[in-house]
Amino acid sequence: MTEEQLEHETLTWLTDVGYTHRYGPDIAHDGPTHERSGLPT
Repeated sequence: MTEEQLEHETLTWLTDVGYTHRYGPDIAHDGPTHERSGLPT
C-alpha cells in the first residue's frame, strides 16, 4: 500500500463516520474560508 492509497482510505473512512474533508490552505487563518480570525497568541 502506498502513502497515497493510505491517505485516500483514511479520508474515506473519516468521511463515512461524519467528518468533512477540507483543504488545509483554504481553512488557514489567511485562506478564503478561514476557520480562525488570526494566528494564536
